[in-house]
Amino acid sequence: MSCILTAGFLLPCKGIAGVQEVYIGTWNDGSLTYTIGTASELNQITAFTGATVSFYRFQQTIETGSLTETGNFNEQNGTAYYDQVVEITVQNTNQTLADTVNNLGRGRWRIIVLDVNGNYFLVGKQNPVNVSAIAGGLGKAYGDLNGFTITFTGKEYDVLTQVTSAAAAGVITI
Repeated sequence: MSCILTAGFLLPCKGIAGVQEVYIGTWNDGSLTYTIGTASELNQITAFTGATVSFYRFQQTIETGSLTETGNFNEQNGTAYYDQVVEITVQNTNQTLADTVNNLGRGRWRIIVLDVNGNYFLVGKQNPVNVSAIAGGLGKAYGDLNGFTITFTGKEYDVLTQVTSAAAAGVITI
């Protein structure tokens, strides 16, 4: 593989960070495939094909959800990969929510993240995403969280892949 730099980076206008919504779908052992765009949609996923997977919405209140990515590079071993971590908060514990959280902890997933700027990103493009931690409870004080914070972790060869809004709309179940 040739690693050739073909462009630089110019400072964009200032923006904001955060996660607006997270869409979680069942990992289906790679039978969901992608179409990668060219030209104006270079390297973005423009369509999903193959096995139908529904992605279910988990809305996030401001400054509760996050998506972080850490590159790991080892010169001695000649390896490079990315840790991708999605953290969501779900509120107001009841039996239905507790059952959903339990199912999330036991499954393997793909996740589409919608940021506050209207951009979609796929976590779990080649490898499944798993729950790595769940913290929650009913809280103590009135201002405490009554709900769960769920952390999903995945490992990928490539950096995050953006998804066009049309491609995301094709698999998102509201």
